[in-house]
Amino acid sequence: MGRIKATVLGQICLRCSETEKRRNAKKIENLVKIPQEDSQGIDNLDYGNVELPELEVETEALPDPGVNIHGKRIVSIQHSWKSLKLLKHSGFGCDFYDYEITSEVRHGLQSTFYVKCNVCNLKNSFTTTDIVQEVNINKAAVCGMYSIGIGFTQLTELLAAMDVPNMSSHSYAVHEESVQTVIKQNLYEDLLEAGKEEAVLAIEQGEIDKDVQEIVQEIVREIVQEIVQEIVQEIVQEIVQEIVQEIVQDIVKEIMQKIVQQIVQEIVQEIVQAIVQKVVQKIVREILREIVREIVREIVREIVQAVVQ
Repeated sequence: MGRIKATVLGQICLRCSETEKRRNAKKIENLVKIPQEDSQGIDNLDYGNVELPELEVETEALPDPGVNIHGKRIVSIQHSWKSLKLLKHSGFGCDFYDYEITSEVRHGLQSTFYVKCNVCNLKNSFTTTDIVQEVNINKAAVCGMYSIGIGFTQLTELLAAMDVPNMSSHSYAVHEESVQTVIKQNLYEDLLEAGKEEAVLAIEQGEIDKDVQEIVQEIVREIVQEIVQEIVQEIVQEIVQEIVQEIVQDIVKEIMQKIVQQIVQEIVQEIVQAIVQKVVQKIVREILREIVREIVREIVREIVQAVVQ
């Protein structure tokens, strides 16, 4: 009977909190009296007149596993604020607080967060920076490294101290190459513009020495000579190519003509030889036939004369 009593108490107390378990257990012990001599089991017990207390369920908030996202991110305030406003939707009384981050896709220093509403399961996403209208954050970081004279290693150490994930070395190299091209082009244009301004100012103020004029003239001559040489070489190459093509075509024509003539001569010779052989064979056959006919005629004549005599 002790086991039956413990089972009933256990089933009731499973749904109660720890504080209510002890209190309800005492109440049940006082209300439910099981005779010690009854050994027929729990089926014979009568609970019809027993008043059990109402069950109190205590819910405990479990920690949400969620997505393991650590560190900080570089965020565009205006763009992120607009993106968060766009996450509002008309569902089943859903609110912004019902969203939960499900995953993150990082493109260097720029991140895209994917979220899902826990009420209506609507999926959405937002980015930390505007890829279209704003300057690329990765390219801006590379430009900043160039301006202060450091590279990928120093950028990684700086962001690690700030707990911000850095871009990969391959992405840095790609952006670095594009930035180098732009820097070289801009530097060349700036130097050219500065040189033009200096030349104009020097000419206006008459601060040009004869030596400088001679040097400039020599440089101009060298540049003109180089340009003329390049143009002449291109023209000569084109002319030579055309002449070579014509010569090759003429040579090919002559070779083809000779080949055709040889082939025709060989064919004609073979035809003539075949005709001559046939003609000779026919002539020899006719001559032999006449000779044989004369011989046979003489022999027959002699035989006939001998028989007549």
